[in-house]
Amino acid sequence: MEYIRVIFMKFLLIELISIVLVSVLGPLSIYTGIIVGIFLTAANYIIGDLLVLPNISASADILTQALVTGLSLWVMRVLIVGFEVSTIMIIIVSISIAGSDWLLHRYIDNEEVEGRGDWPD
Repeated sequence: MEYIRVIFMKFLLIELISIVLVSVLGPLSIYTGIIVGIFLTAANYIIGDLLVLPNISASADILTQALVTGLSLWVMRVLIVGFEVSTIMIIIVSISIAGSDWLLHRYIDNEEVEGRGDWPD
């Protein structure tokens, strides 16, 4: 059950960043921002939280989140017609998502220390 809570919190953070930066400040529609957020949530959770975090460290996970986000947005820009996102926007979104993941890890670790929750193993 903890996995669902973590995925939902990660989804909310990434969606907020995607909608605000890609859709509101960028040239794409809100629907595109939502689709980008869903894709980035899945990719970052599978690669970062399930593969990197248990085997390496939280710092490597955060770096992985930034790289996966940047690479995913770049691939979308190349492959999808009309997905016009600048390189600066890709960097800003990548750093923002990595920063939000860092905050999420701090929040979950704080809950674990205070006994209110448990980080999923």
